[in-house]
Amino acid sequence: MPAAIMECGDFKDFQDALREMRRVDDIIVNTINAVIPTDSFHPDPKASCRNLHEQIESGNQKREAAIKNCITISADKVKKLKEQREKNLSDIQLSKDLRAEQTKVRRTLT
Repeated sequence: MPAAIMECGDFKDFQDALREMRRVDDIIVNTINAVIPTDSFHPDPKASCRNLHEQIESGNQKREAAIKNCITISADKVKKLKEQREKNLSDIQLSKDLRAEQTKVRRTLT
């Protein structure tokens, strides 16, 4: 799994990594057409379909885990930033960082 997904630091990198992980789903029609058995290839249609299903399920599970991980990491950062802001209300940069992290959590949830 790409480091950008596990660390969830740069949201754009996170989105790009998710998009790449979703590639099989995005080209599903082409993939299904390639898996449909004919006489000349894929002599075992059940195995071919099972393989495709496992690929799709695995991708879904990895993406779900990455999204949940990103939400957890960002929520922890939000909590820490809120605690820091409460101690130092005049720190404008801290408030900006907090808003940026809150926005990342919201965007990850949608």
